[in-house]
Amino acid sequence: VIKNHVAGWLFALFGFLVNSEGGKHDQRGYCVHSIIAYSCNIGGAHSMTPCVRNAFIITSADGTSDGEVLRYDQSFALRMTAGFDGELFLASDHKTFLKCAKKSRLQELSLVEEFDFLCWWKVIYFDPQERLENEGYPVQVNSKVLISHCKTNQCLAALVFIYLFGLSLFGKEYELTARTFLDSHKAERDSNYWLLMQLQQDSDTTDDKQEDTQIKECS
Repeated sequence: VIKNHVAGWLFALFGFLVNSEGGKHDQRGYCVHSIIAYSCNIGGAHSMTPCVRNAFIITSADGTSDGEVLRYDQSFALRMTAGFDGELFLASDHKTFLKCAKKSRLQELSLVEEFDFLCWWKVIYFDPQERLENEGYPVQVNSKVLISHCKTNQCLAALVFIYLFGLSLFGKEYELTARTFLDSHKAERDSNYWLLMQLQQDSDTTDDKQEDTQIKECS
């Protein structure tokens, strides 16, 4: 679950993974959580119940002030809550022979204590033909997006066909990686699409505030 000031709690790494089939969107409940706390591994599962193992806070990476709107192509970080073995950041780097995803051997995702450029991500507008026009505009909740790693330029992906372990408290666990999958038209595939999901707010929350996704300054 990702927390921000206005959009409330945002389901784990933007919650529902969007898969398109036959022109329709099939919203499947994949969420990100750490698998083994001491190894700082993460994976995907169907469970959408928020807890410290799948909670992230949208955090400023470029010095943006607390409370500002998160915009397309703006750098940010995903920080876990303090309740999970300290405040860890979602990070990635170019794969090597010794450092890569366990099953797919693609670019690895990890949780790290040190905040640096490896922890920088950005939200990209999903439609390549309208991407340039939307650059700099506020990211909207409940809309399909891409999550790109700033250093490697690879997008966050859910490999739903690769199981990490058997059943757990979160159900079947899938491998996540940083890898952009392209189709024959050079457009990103469904495994790279994510939805920013908004939870129910208090009754005194205004409609204007509900439309914006806010970022929190890194401490």
